Formats: sequence, structure tokens, C-alpha cells
Amino acid sequence: MSVPFVFQIAFGGNDFGVDGYHFDKERKTLYIYQFKHSENHSLFKDSMRRLIDRGMQVIFSPNAEPSSNQILNQLYSCLIENREIIRQICIRFVFVGDPEEAERSMVLDKLREDLENKKYYLDKFFKRDDVLTCPQNIYHFSVEI
Repeated sequence: MSVPFVFQIAFGGNDFGVDGYHFDKERKTLYIYQFKHSENHSLFKDSMRRLIDRGMQVIFSPNAEPSSNQILNQLYSCLIENREIIRQICIRFVFVGDPEEAERSMVLDKLREDLENKKYYLDKFFKRDDVLTCPQNIYHFSVEI
């Protein structure tokens, strides 16, 4: 049973770079979100770094410590429940600024590349390497891994 979308959003700290998620069963895609209510795309730097440095491991590692953040526990449950269905993970960074300006950011581009390099966590979790990641940019900007 999936959790209603309204409960798939985190509030507060200790987010490991995740503010929300949504599983689209029809598209077989899990969306992971980071939101910034700002026009400043550089605010994603810290969130991306948290996701790269620790978040991907916590989200996709069965042996990771239980999180004090309820959203991560729900996300992990969603992953377990839909492990055989999921074919794509899209990490989306959403803000109210200029998407083209964010796309031109060399810093965010490097961080996006670092995030894409964490795909081995997905391969290990899903026990297969056919799950795509999509760091597409929807700055709304996103990362597909």
C-alpha cells in the first residue's frame, strides 16, 4: 500500500538531501525531490552534497542506520515494496528561479556528475544494473542516476 503523496514530503532538518518522493507505478519511476523556495540555484549545493556524501548510502543501503527522518524510512519502505517494478530513479531539484541559469552552473554540473557516480548504490540495492538514473535538469533541475 503506497503512502498518500501528502505524507511523502519531509519538513525540517536531517534530510540527507531528500525533501520528498513519489513513486509512479505506471511509469515504473521513483522520483526523489529537493525543493528550494528561492530563485537562487546555488542553494542546491549543500543539499546535493548531503545526498552525495551520505544520502544515497542511507537511502539505498539495507544495512544503513535507521533514520530519525520519517521520510527516509517511508522512502526505503517504498523501495522495498516496489523493488521489482522500479526501472528508473529521477532525482529532481525544484526551485522558482531561471532553469537555464541553473543549467549553466559549473558547480551544479560537477555535483550532478558526482551524484551520477553513486549509481553503484542502486545496482547493489536492486541487485541488477538495469535501473536507470536520470539527472535530467528541471530547475527545476534533476539528476537521473
